[in-house]
Amino acid sequence: MNLVQKIEEWLKEEVVETEGSENSEYLDDLVVEGRHECAESLLAQIKKWKKELGIEVAYQRSSQDG
Repeated sequence: MNLVQKIEEWLKEEVVETEGSENSEYLDDLVVEGRHECAESLLAQIKKWKKELGIEVAYQRSSQDG
């Protein structure tokens, strides 16, 4: 497993672990929501860069992926 794969794996785990925090008004939950959004965004950016570089894209986002 290379560095990018390790990063992707950690980000996927972060997305799963932080799912469901979107509807909370508490500060701690807002921080978790931010972590979730950041992890999803970074995974999308890695996917974009891999496509630009002709590297196989291993991570597939949910149906929200455009």
